[in-house]
Amino acid sequence: MKKNFTRLTGVLIGLTCLCFYPLKGQRVESGFVESKKTHLSESTVQLRAATPIDSLITYTPSGDPVKKRIRYDDGSNKCYMMANNRWIDDECVLNSVSTGSKLTFYIAGNQLRVHFPSSYDKFWEWYTSSDVKHVPEYDGRGNLTSLIINDGQVAFYATYDTNNNLITWEQYENSTLSIKARYEHRHEMISYFDCQSYNQSTNSWESFIAKTVATWMGVFQPISVETYKPVQGTLNWRYDTKNYYEYADGRRAVDYEYIGYDNRWILAQYTVSYPNSRTPQTDVGNNNPVGGNNQGGFDIGTPIPTDSILNGSWVIQLPEGFTLDENNTSLTIDFGDLFDLIITKQEDNCWQFEIKPKTLRSAALRAGEATNMFHVAYTVDKGLEKGTYDISVNSILFETKGGNLIPEPAITVPVVLTRESVAVEQIESAGATLWLTGRTLYIQSAKADRIMIYSITGNQLYETAIEPGINTVNAANLPQGILLVKAGSGRVTKVVNRK
Repeated sequence: MKKNFTRLTGVLIGLTCLCFYPLKGQRVESGFVESKKTHLSESTVQLRAATPIDSLITYTPSGDPVKKRIRYDDGSNKCYMMANNRWIDDECVLNSVSTGSKLTFYIAGNQLRVHFPSSYDKFWEWYTSSDVKHVPEYDGRGNLTSLIINDGQVAFYATYDTNNNLITWEQYENSTLSIKARYEHRHEMISYFDCQSYNQSTNSWESFIAKTVATWMGVFQPISVETYKPVQGTLNWRYDTKNYYEYADGRRAVDYEYIGYDNRWILAQYTVSYPNSRTPQTDVGNNNPVGGNNQGGFDIGTPIPTDSILNGSWVIQLPEGFTLDENNTSLTIDFGDLFDLIITKQEDNCWQFEIKPKTLRSAALRAGEATNMFHVAYTVDKGLEKGTYDISVNSILFETKGGNLIPEPAITVPVVLTRESVAVEQIESAGATLWLTGRTLYIQSAKADRIMIYSITGNQLYETAIEPGINTVNAANLPQGILLVKAGSGRVTKVVNRK
């Protein structure tokens, strides 16, 4: 491979070079350089008065914060690094973005540079002296189709699809094809790229620098971007780097960065985006009408990754005639394994909730759509009139392990009091024997039957057929609190799902 590179860079009296700029900063093989990035001086940022858009905090796989970048609405950035358990100023080094799926060239100082995209934020560049003769040609749509340098000593040719996306490019040296690359696209973005060089000594094509495979949710919204390096002397590839992205409300929420090791992906770090907006991230679910049993409840979820939360607190104010059912109010399984919940009664029918970490958490994140965080159960006085009542969830505040405070707007939860009977029968001993162990519900029955599982408010959660003997149901997929299990005979059994 070094021999091929020497042959390539020897053209034009050693003034040319083909460089791959992997914008994630990884080092590459001999003859290639690290990524080009934009450096913002601290003084430039400090002179601007701007509003923060969001904070991006980078964590180690074990969840320790190492870097933080605050982005502002005027395009400026402020960067920090963690040292001795505190944030100190750091130079901002930002990834550049490829100029699209085009073959382009430009003059930079005393250099002529030819630009080849390889992915969303990665590209190659070939360069030589800017005073070398070069003749470009374009098609009718303005795409660069050829660039002849020094009367054909080096020449580049490109083809495009009907959407003006680059399909192939080739490099010739003295009319001999030396390098070729090909592309595939999805959502107008590069989904596949590879490049090969021609080995004159073996008279065959071999892998040259890298291969990229990407999946896309939409334009400029990658799901994953994987790069591969060649196994020297073969057409096989080995893992190099991988980025996997998760989104919340169309906004990139988490960027997981992996490195290749022993032909598998190892998590190197992950970056979480915390928006500095008043757009609510918390979400209410399973809010059902209160029936004749005078019991109700609802779930609250958040897309904030659990592993990045250090502490959290919120206050729930119930209407007059409502009382919090503390025995059946609890964190969900995902949060309960990581946090302790502290409930404190306050004035004006308010309860304060606090979550504090149990132990050091792993990087088993929850991001994207709102994930259920806790279940609220309450009872209603029998004499309360029918109608709609509002429950307020307010003073919502999360603190990340990176030191960011994330306040959330108050949420109003409307509760409909119907006084109608819940669609389950009176609780009594059922023909089947039921018990919960950990996250598994066991059902022992003497005959084949069918069971339905309801919430205490009458909402059907699950239904399945059971066989004679012992049957199991994964309770991890069911909400915590009181569950009503109804058999085909019509009898109902109450179980309490605590974990």
